[in-house]
Amino acid sequence: MDNILKERLVNRSDKKSFRFALICSVCGGVWESTPIPATEQNQSAYIAAKQAACEEAKTCFAICRLCGDPACARCRVSLGEMTVCSNCAKRMTQ
Repeated sequence: MDNILKERLVNRSDKKSFRFALICSVCGGVWESTPIPATEQNQSAYIAAKQAACEEAKTCFAICRLCGDPACARCRVSLGEMTVCSNCAKRMTQ
């Protein structure tokens, strides 16, 4: 899950803070991470901020077990032990 989320995070950082966004593959809703002050502008600070954003995103998103796309809390469906996006859930019931 970490790799999928990290790959999908959109960098919205500026000179003052590290920020990242993630877009729900179902509804297109945009989630933004809590800004982290950019006291240092180097690769290790960026990587640490991106990892923190990934951990934060895990509380808001699930990765669909069928299509592999991120789905926000409104757009994910739990089917027993499996979580899928609402698009895949609809296809399964048709």
